[in-house]
Amino acid sequence: VRVTPSAFTRSRMSLRRPWWEFLSGVDVKNNQDDQTIYDSKEVFESYLEVPSEKDEFLKHLQKHFQGSDKTISILEIGCNEGDLTLKYLTLLESKLAVGSTITCVDPNERALEAFQKKELPSQFKFQFVKSTAEDSLSQNANRYDWIIASHSLYWTPNLPSVIHKMIEISSNVVMVIREKDGLY
Repeated sequence: VRVTPSAFTRSRMSLRRPWWEFLSGVDVKNNQDDQTIYDSKEVFESYLEVPSEKDEFLKHLQKHFQGSDKTISILEIGCNEGDLTLKYLTLLESKLAVGSTITCVDPNERALEAFQKKELPSQFKFQFVKSTAEDSLSQNANRYDWIIASHSLYWTPNLPSVIHKMIEISSNVVMVIREKDGLY
């Protein structure tokens, strides 16, 4: 489903309650060391532990990769420790050309460090950037074949602007956002 930024903006504005009220059992206001829900490993672990979410995301993503000898570039916004990244790269390994570039952006330095310590597929070039979605996109002059933002845009103060920028610099954008009616 293609969603234009203006359509997305209209649908977001129709919500009467903040998105975090729809997350049950998650302490959104975690004030320990000024951490946010973004720093909560439990949020990402619970996403990866629920087979329907993880499997649906991977199944739909896989449909769009046909395989090619041409290298591609993927920008993942909010990669955290790379669990989902490594899952989709393993799934798509035979469909992605050797030398494809994976740029992993996350504002959590500890998460990026943990990601870099993992065994990474050697056929891809990895770049790690400590940054927010807004800063990364506004300072980025590159174009990408794919941008993936799975459960990472909740903390974005100007979501329409971020979505516009992602569409502007990429051929394909995949966003996973949980709202009161489910995942989108």
